[in-house]
Amino acid sequence: MGQLLPVIKNFAWFIDDALVLKEPLLDFDESPVMGIAEDLDDKIKYSEASSPEAYATELAARKTEALENLKNLEITYDVQEVNGEKVIVASGQEFASEKILDTSFLAKIHQELGSEQVAIGIPFQGLLIAISNGSAELLNKFPSVIKKHYDNPQADKISDRVFLSVNASIVAHAGVDANAQKAAVPEPCFVQTMTLTGATEKDLEFVTFIGHQDLLELRATFNKTYQELLIKCSAEEAISGILKFMIIPEIIQKSDGLINLCLELASSFSDVETVSSAAPTLTHLKVVFSYDQDDILAEQSYTI
Repeated sequence: MGQLLPVIKNFAWFIDDALVLKEPLLDFDESPVMGIAEDLDDKIKYSEASSPEAYATELAARKTEALENLKNLEITYDVQEVNGEKVIVASGQEFASEKILDTSFLAKIHQELGSEQVAIGIPFQGLLIAISNGSAELLNKFPSVIKKHYDNPQADKISDRVFLSVNASIVAHAGVDANAQKAAVPEPCFVQTMTLTGATEKDLEFVTFIGHQDLLELRATFNKTYQELLIKCSAEEAISGILKFMIIPEIIQKSDGLINLCLELASSFSDVETVSSAAPTLTHLKVVFSYDQDDILAEQSYTI
């Protein structure tokens, strides 16, 4: 009998099989999923729940065992240099990609790169690439590199996203802008916007993950991103728009100053003249500031 280990798969893996034990890496539609498998040397046997009622309990128990076994699995990596910046590459080894789930491995990478924030890509099985979040030039190119590996995989595809690790914990993701074909990660913080379509193609929803330690920088990024999203609404001739700003708690602490900033911006963003000028087709706009996912700090909804 082999040991249990986690296996990371593409978001569409076993999507219709209700009993296969799996959970998403992060909470977004195309997140890669972690399954639980028994490593039998010559094959992998995926775990299933004994019943729908036992699913949650059995997933939690086997996940704990699998992650502990993963910690004991030795995966080597190379430290390369690109434009004077360190790049960590673990490749050609089974379960190399799964090391993104190993907090002790992530901690080692953080120490190697000398950064509290690390960007990680796992485009296909057996490959993990990591860089420091401190180099804007390299970071701006990184999503395109991961996308290229994903589009031309040497093994089963996993994800074309870049994942942000803060102090050895995966907290957010970013990718290549499908229209601009460039990273949505401006210096000097982690910012990523997902574009969603509502009831019609003229109803747009944007979810922006934002990480800053400084409130002044946070204010500037909010304002810059807000203007950019209004321009996108105008370009798409959107009728309604929802702008969600999700603040990453692992980067900035919740405080009265943060809450007051969000309340102030929610009010200022509702200036009808500004909106009408930047996005004349909009008739309805909703702005939401949340800390993590469920903690709403400020919300403004109005008709233009």
